[in-house]
Amino acid sequence: MSLGCADKIKTDLLGYRTLDEGLTNSNDVIGEQSKFLLKSLQNQLMDSATVQKAQIWLPRAQQIEKLSEDVFDYILGLKSQLKKEAGLKQTAERESFRENDKNAVLRLFRKQARANELYKFLEDYRKNVLMTDPLIDSSFRDSLQVTDHYFESSGARAQDFEKLFFDDIPVVAALAVLSKFQNNIRIIENKAIGFCEAQANK
Repeated sequence: MSLGCADKIKTDLLGYRTLDEGLTNSNDVIGEQSKFLLKSLQNQLMDSATVQKAQIWLPRAQQIEKLSEDVFDYILGLKSQLKKEAGLKQTAERESFRENDKNAVLRLFRKQARANELYKFLEDYRKNVLMTDPLIDSSFRDSLQVTDHYFESSGARAQDFEKLFFDDIPVVAALAVLSKFQNNIRIIENKAIGFCEAQANK
């Protein structure tokens, strides 16, 4: 391998790692915002002006929170599995694994069919969020994005999912993809819980 090629690989890995860290931080911030909105909705149960609507919308917001946590945690589990496939070694101070291992991604997402499983989780999440209330369905049906705009607008199907998102990429890139899906979940959760909170205030 030439020095130029080695430098490019290092740069690519650094870029993916930075992207993953940024998305992870974003997930934490958006998650906290959603908890704040949920707390605001719970407080509306104590106000005689909003209690009746809050009794309707709080359970819907809590259902959305539960749906979101389930999928978020499932993706977190996929990240752990992927790192193990890439030879995870963990100490008290740090973890290490083969960040540039493309075979680990292939084994997990194609051979073990985790890509198909993930696709089903994301699609079920979309359907279940929309089913929480007819108003949520009508307000978010056309804008709720669980993967990315290109994939969802192209008419691509389950069999295209693995090829588009996980084909021939290193572990660190796959981790960034998974963090992006988690980010989508956090954004959906935030918008939907915010919608519930606003409805209770009307």
